[in-house]
Amino acid sequence: MKRGLVFGLFFVLIGIFLINLAIAGCADSDSGKNYTIKGTVTTTNYTFTDVCDGNDLTEYYCNGDVNESETYTCSRSCEVGACTTCTENWTCGNWTECRNKIKYRDCADSNDCGTTEDKLNENQVCSGENINKTEENNENSNETKEDEKPEESKSYKPKKKLGDYYQNGECPEGCNCTGSTVKCELIDGDKMTVYAGKSGNLIVQVKGVNMTTKVTLYKDEDGILTGVFKGNKTRMIRVLPNKVSDKIGGKLENQTIELDNNGIYQIQGEKKARLFYLIPVREKVKAQINAKTGEIINVRNPWWGFLARDVKE
Repeated sequence: MKRGLVFGLFFVLIGIFLINLAIAGCADSDSGKNYTIKGTVTTTNYTFTDVCDGNDLTEYYCNGDVNESETYTCSRSCEVGACTTCTENWTCGNWTECRNKIKYRDCADSNDCGTTEDKLNENQVCSGENINKTEENNENSNETKEDEKPEESKSYKPKKKLGDYYQNGECPEGCNCTGSTVKCELIDGDKMTVYAGKSGNLIVQVKGVNMTTKVTLYKDEDGILTGVFKGNKTRMIRVLPNKVSDKIGGKLENQTIELDNNGIYQIQGEKKARLFYLIPVREKVKAQINAKTGEIINVRNPWWGFLARDVKE
């Protein structure tokens, strides 16, 4: 008798789950608006796949249980249902002699991406030794005319290592440093607070969302945040911690965000859900997001996640 009741209850729950699934349901293989990955949205009765029309991408995504789409114009080109990406590869010639305390060089992107996010500096303030040597040469030759000297570059923006404050007390330009706290304004107007963490790492907070990292971080005069990653490569950090949660559908409970040496955010946390749409559970979620592009690299849910429905607060 008891066994029959258990089986009966089980089939009732399965029935409720299937009914709810038939009434409303939407799944997106590329986890939302992801323009660089071809995705497929599956609803109860239809399937929609991202598609290109020239440089325009029709991106399908889920808005709750409803399928929606938008047209996005790719910066380079659109191929096979996704915007193409390009990795800049800048190489530079030799520096010129110093003039007016500035030296110059020409740089080119061998991949011809058409972007300058990772472009190397083409001008730089000379060191004291080079300045003295150049001034000595100018005095001896007396051939350099005032109107032949190049103007001081206005584009050169020296970067300050955020961790220097905790090493030698040097506060980055454009920041306020008090006690163990560094507060800076970034290029988009966001306020960033940096704390010294344990084991030599930094804690970066933007709009109440924290991330930790052991990556060497810099901020220049324009408020651009960059990091030195694996292979000694410097890249911009365009996606700040407060934007990471939006990429995966909202802030998780017990959320941790770490920026690793590859420029990837490692996110872990939990979200509330209902198993079979009835039983309250907590799903453990892991995700990886590119800190420069915002691309969602991977999202991991429990194997039984397809049986659960997220609970919206």
